[in-house]
Amino acid sequence: MDSETRRKKEKLLATHKQNLANLEEQIASHGPPTPLGLINSRESEKQSIANLTGSTRSDLPARARYVNMWTYEPGERLDLSLDILDTCYRIDLTSFFSQTTHTVRSPNVSEWEDILSQLRQFANDCRHDPTIVGIIHSTAPIGVAFGRTFAAAPKTIWVNQGQKGRIDWWNSDAEAGGVDIPIARPGEISNGTDTVIEVCAIHHQRNNVRQQVTEAIDRLSISVKERISIGFEDIPNGVQGPGHATAIANIVGQAVRNVQGGNEVHLFLAIPVALSVFIGLELNACPQVRCYEHIKNDHTRNQHYYVPACLLR
Repeated sequence: MDSETRRKKEKLLATHKQNLANLEEQIASHGPPTPLGLINSRESEKQSIANLTGSTRSDLPARARYVNMWTYEPGERLDLSLDILDTCYRIDLTSFFSQTTHTVRSPNVSEWEDILSQLRQFANDCRHDPTIVGIIHSTAPIGVAFGRTFAAAPKTIWVNQGQKGRIDWWNSDAEAGGVDIPIARPGEISNGTDTVIEVCAIHHQRNNVRQQVTEAIDRLSISVKERISIGFEDIPNGVQGPGHATAIANIVGQAVRNVQGGNEVHLFLAIPVALSVFIGLELNACPQVRCYEHIKNDHTRNQHYYVPACLLR
């Protein structure tokens, strides 16, 4: 953790402690019965202090290797202690992106090679650790590349995922299942050479994603033999948790492995980043995969499009 981040967290910790002291004074001066609002506020401050000074959240493994990787500064605060954030492996990718909650610039070819090299270095550094906890705030291609780094390794991966205003932790060992399990829906076979796989788990964006993928195929002159859709109308309620994510990732992985002849797979994603990590874990013993970055141009309203990102061999 850099000095500026630690200073901010220590300042935040001091604020919570002062708030708790003020609440204790109010409760003592009020006398019984203590208003429920004061009691709840006191418990909230105690929990915030515990999150900043404790060891880890109770639903995370006690012994694990932590990595903090980001392409943008997250707006939410994770329930992790100063000690964990101070000692975890850090992969700062902000210099390669121009991103807030969406990407407006994607790395070039040499920069992607640098990013993949950093991921391989981390994988080598933690080769003896059976469990990895990824604190990841990035784009889908980064998530896929991160997961792909461990596709051949027998490791358990935990990754943060925002769910309905809270932070959950998804475990790659979760049993596949859940509602709205999609199938791989092949499109028309044409005379090209490569396979396009488009995955959408953001229901309200499904029509936009199809249009943007079609535009990318034409603009980038992708030679398409087959176009496979996964998700879209089959996932009307989004990804429901780690088991659901595992099921979807299994289907995507199988679709990639079914590609014949060693031709390139073009992977277009509109999914949660945690699911992209799970998909990356499935990309073992498969053709080379080209991921595509979703770009939103802030200077041209509603201009969204895909550009080539990392090539995973």
